[in-house]
Amino acid sequence: MNNDIDALQRRFPWLQVQISTTEYLGPEYYERLLKPYCFGGRTDLEILCQWLAAEKTDGGNAPVLEIGPGPGRATSVFLHAVGPRDLYLVDLSEQMIAYCKRRFRDEQRLTFIRCDAIDFLRQSQQRFGLGFSLWSFSHSIHRAIQMLGRRAGEEMAAEAIRTLFVKVLEPGSRFLLIHFDPSSPEQRISLRQRAKLQPFLADGPDVPSRTVLDRVTQELVAQNRVRVCVEHLVGDPIRYENMNEALEIFMNLHMEGMFNNHPLLPEVMAELAADLAVYRDDDGAITIGTGCYLYLYETLTGGGSQ
Repeated sequence: MNNDIDALQRRFPWLQVQISTTEYLGPEYYERLLKPYCFGGRTDLEILCQWLAAEKTDGGNAPVLEIGPGPGRATSVFLHAVGPRDLYLVDLSEQMIAYCKRRFRDEQRLTFIRCDAIDFLRQSQQRFGLGFSLWSFSHSIHRAIQMLGRRAGEEMAAEAIRTLFVKVLEPGSRFLLIHFDPSSPEQRISLRQRAKLQPFLADGPDVPSRTVLDRVTQELVAQNRVRVCVEHLVGDPIRYENMNEALEIFMNLHMEGMFNNHPLLPEVMAELAADLAVYRDDDGAITIGTGCYLYLYETLTGGGSQ
């Protein structure tokens, strides 16, 4: 088995990438792998920019929260779209925070907090008047489940989400969250393999992060704590030039390198290549559909007990 893994790592040098429980991909490598995600002609960043535009007229001066800035894609949009308001960036990755500090070294209105999102929300004493999180919040929920088990992890995540909308965000605040669509062709391929090490991802009709998020959101709506609009956006298919590019992005970006040095690597690579080959055209390119759920929240002043 070790010989098979060694052979695969020689054939695909990008399998040497190692990702820990607290560190994701290196920022530059992450940006190289990440392809544009477009929905009806708008990228995820354009959706954020249009949503932020309303803050030019009706936003206050309260600080803003970004959960999971990564290399600062959305941060850059915020800095150009919104007036002089302080922005707090919460990310568990030391590499990503260090990268953002260098990237935005001339910005005086940024505060960096190295912390897991759920831990931060449960203990934060800071109040915010606006917030956003692109793609990353599910990672924190699934991390809690991986560490604590399904029930305890979901309870901790639910507590953090309630705290976000009841205590951390001021009344009248807005919050934008983008969550991946687990039913999209892209994510079905990824989740099939990830569930080998994270079986909770395949335990129900939806992934736990969406299940918890939707359950708490419904509770908060019923308590008149929030108003929310949820949109299911079907993305423009993403094109990979060849099988090697597709394998690298799926193994290291979508599947977070979890199998790169694992005994299941030969099995996973074979199944993944077979799943990707279904979408290959005569030129060898692979084109796969994507999708997301867009959550647009507004916190309200009314409500019952928590």
